[in-house]
Amino acid sequence: MNNITVANNSGATYKTQLVIIGSFFFMFGFVTWVNGTLIPYLRIACELKDWQPILQHLLSIFPIQ
Repeated sequence: MNNITVANNSGATYKTQLVIIGSFFFMFGFVTWVNGTLIPYLRIACELKDWQPILQHLLSIFPIQ
């Protein structure tokens, strides 16, 4: 008689998936937060006019497809 045992590691899989999704959530949140902070430096570095950084910020919130 063949006895086959299957290891069930579903608990570890859910933890891994939860950590990955949580990491993405915080990374996107950090990038969104930093974007607003970097606008004055972007304006200086790219020699933008006063209205152009605001347009860049709005397009990062509402992307055009």
